[in-house]
Amino acid sequence: SEGRAKLRSADDIPSMLLHNGKEANPKPVVQHDCTQAHQYLGLWNSPSMSMKANFLALALKAKNYSQRLFKSGLSTYEVWLAYFACFVPSMVFTFAVCSFTMTELTTLQKAPIRATLARLGFNRNISRDIVFGSSLYGGLGLLHLFVEQGIAQLQLLLRHLRAETTQGSLLV
Repeated sequence: SEGRAKLRSADDIPSMLLHNGKEANPKPVVQHDCTQAHQYLGLWNSPSMSMKANFLALALKAKNYSQRLFKSGLSTYEVWLAYFACFVPSMVFTFAVCSFTMTELTTLQKAPIRATLARLGFNRNISRDIVFGSSLYGGLGLLHLFVEQGIAQLQLLLRHLRAETTQGSLLV
């Protein structure tokens, strides 16, 4: 009928048409390979579930953060604040649906941790046990991204279970 949207143009090329038959967007619908990642809500994901594109996007963020931190004139308090308020949230917000290995996340955070330690006045080569150790026991209390990924995934699971969603009922 004329009131419904059509999915093909006059020359039978897949495209989006308005209700009146005019093209809404002249771009044709293009089929992509299943390994090609697409970005939505900040996450680069592909139908093949490869995390390679998402890892590269996060690596670029980490590199830019490190370079900007080294060049900044921030005080030690501001560096500390930037780590917990800017770097960690920018890395962690997609972790609930990601599956990175410990090696990948250690590589990802290597440069930002070194930059943060240098700007805080610590030796960049200080033991990572001290860096990621609890401040209650004399550690610096910085967050390891692998642990944060596990926390994010556990929180997502618990949200589904507690909200009694369809996904949550399938998990029980």
